[in-house]
Amino acid sequence: DTRYQTSINIAKEIDKTNNVSKLYIGAGNGEADSLSIASLAGKEKTPIVLTQKDGVDNEAEQFIKSNKVSNIYFIGGVEKISNKAIAQVGANKDISNNRVAGQTRQETNAKVIDKFYSQSKLDGVVVANQDKLIDALAVGPLAAKNNSPVILATNTLDKSQESSLKGKNSSKLFEVGGGIASSVIDKIKSLIEK
Repeated sequence: DTRYQTSINIAKEIDKTNNVSKLYIGAGNGEADSLSIASLAGKEKTPIVLTQKDGVDNEAEQFIKSNKVSNIYFIGGVEKISNKAIAQVGANKDISNNRVAGQTRQETNAKVIDKFYSQSKLDGVVVANQDKLIDALAVGPLAAKNNSPVILATNTLDKSQESSLKGKNSSKLFEVGGGIASSVIDKIKSLIEK
């Protein structure tokens, strides 16, 4: 009936074929942050469970407890996922440092790359419009298959994104959809082509 129930039902389906021991938790009203982690979640077969600001619903809480999920990351800042939500999910676990967030969606995107794509050689990089998130959603499976982070941008690349890409190397760059400035594409090329 809700996006929260849908996300936990997907997690249950994944659990039928892949024992779920890790989760990414995203805000039900913070799609951009969840899309920043979607390609990695797809590659790992790790569910993204949606939460309201102050906590997951009972069904999600029971799923986490019954599966003894202890490896949980929260993608988004306190205005989307409160510390109360982290405390609820991590009752007996020290997951207080598992928040991955920046001040903006682009900074959060950069933090995801820093945290989860630490290797210097990337199989590819995907750029999608941060204002038209449907393109980032559609490209998720391709990015997962190619082990490629999704960069969210439009007219500019945030300094934190530039910093995240500076030490990376890849010969493949996919631009998905329109509305991304050619200067952004050129900047990403210059950062990843060595």
